[in-house]
Amino acid sequence: MSPDKVEIVRREAQAFNRRDLTQALALWSPDGEIDWSHSLGPLKGIYRGHAGLETFWDEFWSTFEVVEVEIHGLTDVGGDVVAPNTARLRGREGIEVVARSTFVYTVESGQITRLRMFQERVEALQAAGLRE
Repeated sequence: MSPDKVEIVRREAQAFNRRDLTQALALWSPDGEIDWSHSLGPLKGIYRGHAGLETFWDEFWSTFEVVEVEIHGLTDVGGDVVAPNTARLRGREGIEVVARSTFVYTVESGQITRLRMFQERVEALQAAGLRE
């Protein structure tokens, strides 16, 4: 029996914060997708497959010296998990940034198949089929 969706997302966030690529990828489907197309910052785009995920994470981690994503609560919505979060980042030149967004993870058969990032919580809830 695979861990429930919320626990899978929690473990992925922890692996990301540790910069543990091996553990993070183990939680993702080989054809998983990160949809960062709603980003106002760097790396705007869609990244597919483990190679695409590695590219995204390598670029993200090389941009920021410190990366800590704090999940504020996880809501299981059918096949999706809604994850409001705050990212505390420090760039290579010492500039600190706090960014708030909401992730929508899709988890199927015990693996993450998609992560969508939304700037506004209401957009994420709508994408997951909920109303605020």
